[in-house]
Amino acid sequence: MSFNAYYNGEFKSIEDIHIPLTDRAVFFGDGIYDAAIGRNGKIFMLDEHIERFFSNLNYIGLPFSYSPVQLKKLLLETVRLSDEKSYFVYFQLSRYSKNRVHAFPESEKSNLLITVTPFTLADEDKKVKLIIDEDRRHALCNIKTINLLPAVLASHRADLCGADETIFTKNGIVTECSHSNVHIIKNSVLFTHPLDSSILPGISRMHLLSLCRKLGVNYIERPFSVKELIEADEVLVTSSSKLAVLASEIEGKIFDEKKDSLGKMLAKAMREEYLALTL
Repeated sequence: MSFNAYYNGEFKSIEDIHIPLTDRAVFFGDGIYDAAIGRNGKIFMLDEHIERFFSNLNYIGLPFSYSPVQLKKLLLETVRLSDEKSYFVYFQLSRYSKNRVHAFPESEKSNLLITVTPFTLADEDKKVKLIIDEDRRHALCNIKTINLLPAVLASHRADLCGADETIFTKNGIVTECSHSNVHIIKNSVLFTHPLDSSILPGISRMHLLSLCRKLGVNYIERPFSVKELIEADEVLVTSSSKLAVLASEIEGKIFDEKKDSLGKMLAKAMREEYLALTL
């Protein structure tokens, strides 16, 4: 029998996992998560995902008895038991289960949830249509928290508009997308918002900049405006599930594919590394 979920020491099917009402994820969204893709028993950039996970749990003071090595072993075991060949791995840590009280003791045992679901990487020619909306999120966007209501609402609005995702802006500056990082290319230079509390330190963003260094592509980490976004030569969106994809349209502005497209070259390089590392 295959199992595709884990919760607090038990491997089961997702349908058989029962999270108690008193889990603080239910009452407060008091927890963090991370997610990655993989295939053939491997998880792409797993060490980087685990490093971010531990950074986040330490930032908000979540107790956790696992070491990074132990968590890595557990994630790979859950993948093995799922019997999936290509998959999306989600792992979440909530503070603990207890009656609903806002303040929390620091000695309780946290709740660990892992799910493994089927995943197919989009076609390499896939592009995304984007809309723009005001960034109404909290001031800790650098933490991958399970409090995702603003992102959910923005994603729903994009769906109603026939778009794939929403680009967030704050005071005329582009921050990121509702569940991705966003970058622009102008005159063969890639621009990306610097790491601060306005954006998530995306693993694919990290990978993209590593590829730029490897391939000799110039990049600058600085805020860019909505005007610069619309006037860009290319717009590139990165996330763990998309890897890297080009924008086809933003608020009616069509981005035609460029000859010798730098964005396409970077997206292809990231895709090839994923496929090579998960053979």
